[in-house]
Amino acid sequence: MQKQLANTNLYVCRELKRNSDKRNGEYKADLAQKKYTKRLKEKPKKHKFTKSVKFYVIDKLRQDYSPEQIVGRAKVENIHCVSMKPYINLFGMIKNKEVIYINT
Repeated sequence: MQKQLANTNLYVCRELKRNSDKRNGEYKADLAQKKYTKRLKEKPKKHKFTKSVKFYVIDKLRQDYSPEQIVGRAKVENIHCVSMKPYINLFGMIKNKEVIYINT
């Protein structure tokens, strides 16, 4: 029970510190909500494996790029990709320059 109360105090202190008015130190619910909404909008978004990314990956796999190389090249070319794991799961192996689909 004491641990639960200690954790609750920690959460309350963190909320007050994060969302209090910096000018006078007061906590206001409407200001806290605005700060939360702003942080939520600025939070990095997850990028999905779109069709254009899928075709990009297929093209690179046909050029004998490894999944690691594809991710690295996509970063250089400013293409938003998800992690390397979906590439490996989606395109299990390549034989004779043709992509063999495992999970599509």
